[in-house]
Amino acid sequence: MLRALETVRDPELDEPITSLGFVASCAVSAAGDAQVRLRLPTYFCAPNFAYLMVADAYDAVSALPGVRHAEVILEDHFASDVINGGVAAQAVSSGLSTARRSASCMRSVLTFCARR
Repeated sequence: MLRALETVRDPELDEPITSLGFVASCAVSAAGDAQVRLRLPTYFCAPNFAYLMVADAYDAVSALPGVRHAEVILEDHFASDVINGGVAAQAVSSGLSTARRSASCMRSVLTFCARR
């Protein structure tokens, strides 16, 4: 799973999230349930970049052979509830295109941040 997460890059630094120490934990059960916890270096990391890293981590892990369910959780970030909810909703909304789901979630994240 770490090898898959190495493909996820911080959009600002252009470095893998694994090299930057953003992966707090990752595990996969024998049944194929994967869970990744990400922790960014600051509580106020740009929410658009945070969202992209969480969504990319979800895509990387869910594409692994043998993973039947993936969950990526952003911890200790001011917009973590909105970002986690948006990525989780993206995972279950198979009726919409990926671009539409991502745009909808990003709109929610940015609206949330503008209200703060």
